[in-house]
Amino acid sequence: MQAAPALAIRNKILGALLKHARLRAGRLPDEYAKVFGRSEDDILRWESGEMPITLSELEVWAHLSGVPISFFWNEHALPQRREVEEPVQSVMQIRRKMVGVLLRQSRLIAARSLEELAQAIGVTPQFLEACEAGEAELSVAQLELAAEACGVPIAQFFDEDLFAPSEEERRMRDMHRLDELPPDLREFVLKPSNALYLKIAKQISVLSADTLREIAETLLDITL
Repeated sequence: MQAAPALAIRNKILGALLKHARLRAGRLPDEYAKVFGRSEDDILRWESGEMPITLSELEVWAHLSGVPISFFWNEHALPQRREVEEPVQSVMQIRRKMVGVLLRQSRLIAARSLEELAQAIGVTPQFLEACEAGEAELSVAQLELAAEACGVPIAQFFDEDLFAPSEEERRMRDMHRLDELPPDLREFVLKPSNALYLKIAKQISVLSADTLREIAETLLDITL
């Protein structure tokens, strides 16, 4: 699929998810407009997919809607109304720089030239170079194509800890991590009677190598 059609489709999908997250959070477009310093029309154009959204903007939208950034790729989280007190513009500026560095690293590791990657995502080499320098920013849909062209997951560019997560988000993350464990290990962790062993494992995990060696030698002396 060529870049332009792929970008248009992805922007439409993202727009629908943006609106879904906002509505589930019980917020109005003017609330988002105030946070971003944009007009309500801009918010509605994001939601319709007419105007592409960037990753730094999407991260703020996710925080405001009370969902993890991964919600827009794997819809498994229920939004919860959140207040944004952080200096949004400063956060987005820093994130632009960080994403630019990661983008350049990904391109170099993949041995792709500016010209090759620019062509793959439908932008000019000059614009891509500005994005890598943090002076401009790719839309999320363009960044997805860039990640695919470089052979890296889009999640490589995320920062899930950009904003302090809500209690609900922390619980959902913990459950997701628990689901990733092998079945036998997950069963062991969930068994209440194994809580003591888990506490011991936690204490051992922070010990130095020398201390662990001494404990192991002591155990050998006991068992011999």
